[in-house]
Amino acid sequence: VLFELKDAPTELRTFDPYDILGVARGAELKEIKKAYRVKSLQHHPDKDKDNPLAPVLFQQVSKAYQALTEETARKNYEKYGNPDGPVQMKMGIALHPALLVKENQIFTLCCFFAVLFIVPFSVVCCCLRGSNVSSHGVSAETLKIFNACINLEVTAEDTVGLLAASAEERRQLCMDARRTFEAMALSHPEPMEPNSVVRVVEDTKSGELKGRKGLLKKISADGQCEVEVWPPNGPPQKAEDVQTKIFPRSVLAPAEPRIPCPFSDPLIRRCSALLWAHLRRLHAHMAPSVQAELTNRLVHASKLGRAMIS
Repeated sequence: VLFELKDAPTELRTFDPYDILGVARGAELKEIKKAYRVKSLQHHPDKDKDNPLAPVLFQQVSKAYQALTEETARKNYEKYGNPDGPVQMKMGIALHPALLVKENQIFTLCCFFAVLFIVPFSVVCCCLRGSNVSSHGVSAETLKIFNACINLEVTAEDTVGLLAASAEERRQLCMDARRTFEAMALSHPEPMEPNSVVRVVEDTKSGELKGRKGLLKKISADGQCEVEVWPPNGPPQKAEDVQTKIFPRSVLAPAEPRIPCPFSDPLIRRCSALLWAHLRRLHAHMAPSVQAELTNRLVHASKLGRAMIS
């Protein structure tokens, strides 16, 4: 803007009534009036419609004529350099003439909106995000979890669960990985113990309960198991949906894979199960969407591992 200011019209940079009207100093009143008529017609907004500076130039011509023809205005100009007398200083914004053209008004408003709102908001967001990220690129929330959970009692198996508990992993989208977890349950089943989830693989009576899941509540000495059978669509939403049945242990099988994880949160255990499926090389049982999810999770693994060690 400052570079272009040197090319701005002289009338906009200084107020010299003689120079504005294009007359010599000491010109007669008749010559001044003639120059005023010419200049006012030349810069009248209705005549010079293509010039966005026409209203400003027309006002300057009027003030220049006033300063040279009216006694009070002349004295004000000689004393203050302005026919209106002493004025207070005003602040303004310098704009390129192209930005004042009617066709560019929407573009100009969008630029001002971006500069006044979007840019400061982006800077604030970057600063806030930077304050929550360590030098290793790990969030402060994750570091708090690591500092609270890592001690001498942590085993190698627990590290996968710690990775799954990080804020970076919990922000990832979860895809449908039931097929993967069913394959894990066959290859690495959870031991059948009280409060574990089991599946009815063979119903000795009507057969209507075959394939249903439930919660194993008790195992008697003679091998009979008390199971709270769930509805076909999954865990019960209310107590009436549960059927308590007695099955021989031989018709039950573990329904969940063994997932070494020190946390009980379902989201963390689900993420931990997917990482264990990767370690157990069960990629053949993963849908493309699940493989994409796994890839996104593994992106953070190296920096999270370094944060654990440090």
